[in-house]
Amino acid sequence: MSLAWGGHQNGRIPLTALSPIGKGALPGGMQFGKQQYVHHTVARAWQALVRAVAAETGVRLRVSEGYRDFALQQHYWNTLPFPQAATPGTSSHGWARAIDMYGYTVSALQAVRRIGPTFGWSLETGDRVREPWHIEYVASLISPPDFADDGTNPIRPPDEMRLPMTVRVFRRSDTAIEEWSRVGDTITSTAGDGFEPTTDRARAEAWIRQYGPAADLPRSTYIATQEYWGNQYRARVKREEEMIAKQIDAVLARVTRNAINQHTTDRAAEVIAEVKKVQTGGSGGSVDLQPVLDAIAKVPTAAQNGQAARDAIVK
Repeated sequence: MSLAWGGHQNGRIPLTALSPIGKGALPGGMQFGKQQYVHHTVARAWQALVRAVAAETGVRLRVSEGYRDFALQQHYWNTLPFPQAATPGTSSHGWARAIDMYGYTVSALQAVRRIGPTFGWSLETGDRVREPWHIEYVASLISPPDFADDGTNPIRPPDEMRLPMTVRVFRRSDTAIEEWSRVGDTITSTAGDGFEPTTDRARAEAWIRQYGPAADLPRSTYIATQEYWGNQYRARVKREEEMIAKQIDAVLARVTRNAINQHTTDRAAEVIAEVKKVQTGGSGGSVDLQPVLDAIAKVPTAAQNGQAARDAIVK
């Protein structure tokens, strides 16, 4: 399959068309301490893989190298023995679709081999050239797998990775009116879920300073990008609402055991606070707690039960 995309040439892709994924972590490596980049979709696939492997093994994968420009590939070709370096102009690194991992263990590599394909990663090339750290994203860049965290994994990528990849800024390149859009699965506004447009240059420049350079997109791609992130936003909200509902069900089960079965509401205030904390822990989900609170209020307190018992003895 062809790894080409966007009309770019291998090793000659502008960084404004890519997403950062963290600094090169291999000490002594050519890219050590330098910000690494890959295609936007590949960046999200990498985040998903990092989360999944960390959740299973406790090992947080880091990046040694991502996108590789033509000059660096030529340097590797001139200095490394075959097949350690691909012919310049053919490397999957030059398409911003490959990552060399760092900080892995045997268990982490096993997890990558098992989990990676779910997120579009292939280890075929790495196996062939005996580089277990080399992985390539071979799934669709337009209709990728579902990379979203389902809310059960508390592990998150470091801040330097998370912010630029969670939100992107794009500019319409085919209109006389300057128009930018901030897009991402955490964006909500009156204009629409998943994106927030603006024609205010000062606001757009503030977004660009915060989230990185804005990429110019033709109208069709610009609109498709907004629709894609809108779908991602709605899917995330739905997952979080379902997660919140499950958490509240668990809290209410404890209420039943600890309050109603014990015929006491001594812990009612604590339970109510816990339920409300769960309720407000998501991104917009809303659960009607009043029936629960009414049910708790009707349960006799320990003091009331004690008085009822004394009254029965007197009678």
